[in-house]
Amino acid sequence: INTNTGVELAFSRSVTFGFSGYLNATYDNTLANYNSDFFPSVNNAALALNHFFHVSYLAPVTATLGITYHDRHGLWITSEFPYESGYYYGVGTHTFVFAACGSVPGCTGSATSLVPVQVLNTDLAAASLGLNTLTSAYYYTDPSNPGTILNPNIVASRGTNEGNDPGSIHGPARMLVNVSIAHDIGQGPNHFQVGVRASNLFGNYTPTVVGGNSRYRAEAMGDYNGFGYTPGNSNGTPNSGSNNVNPSLQPLQFPRGPYPYESEPTGPARLFTFFVSSNF
Repeated sequence: INTNTGVELAFSRSVTFGFSGYLNATYDNTLANYNSDFFPSVNNAALALNHFFHVSYLAPVTATLGITYHDRHGLWITSEFPYESGYYYGVGTHTFVFAACGSVPGCTGSATSLVPVQVLNTDLAAASLGLNTLTSAYYYTDPSNPGTILNPNIVASRGTNEGNDPGSIHGPARMLVNVSIAHDIGQGPNHFQVGVRASNLFGNYTPTVVGGNSRYRAEAMGDYNGFGYTPGNSNGTPNSGSNNVNPSLQPLQFPRGPYPYESEPTGPARLFTFFVSSNF
């Protein structure tokens, strides 16, 4: 289920000649008892605790400003400024699991009964939930001495500034600029108009979505090092982000970056359209 709170603002001004315009803005705080978007994952322990997460498929603030100028000689200048505040991302420093009551401090039920509990989001906890530990965990334990889900021996972390829940980091905000300049030719209802339209005028390719790095590898103390989980094993797992297979076999493939999240520049192309229009 989802819970939604927010506010919307709409303002417009329209005149025959001079400046017209509008401003539409929305703040949307949407929470859900599931995580992710197209392939949502449901954590049953979080459900049992009635816990809600920020959804990752909505930017909290979206807005569009439009300004048009029309003079008595037939000149039209129209501009549009769509804005997004950035989407939530991140795996979060904590997660939820079921644990035996006897192992949970303060639990008063039967020692063998399972109770939902919030724990550190380690590779141990992620594995117990059936998740990919490299892409879903925030903390990593020493493979030679991992500890337990409730008492992990942590030797590495993502190092990102995240809150307890997934979706606690804001992605980059983005605003585009679209401008059209046109001029009327002739008089009457069947006059012509010629002009040029520029979409994404300044070539803003700030990514809207920050994704997880599927080739991320934790590198730190203990049995973790730059080559994998076994000290001195140069044939083990490659460094974080590297891919020693695809680039040699597939053109235009490239290794991902070394960081746990990817935010390569992407977005609509800068496009200039020259047009002639008429009414009949």
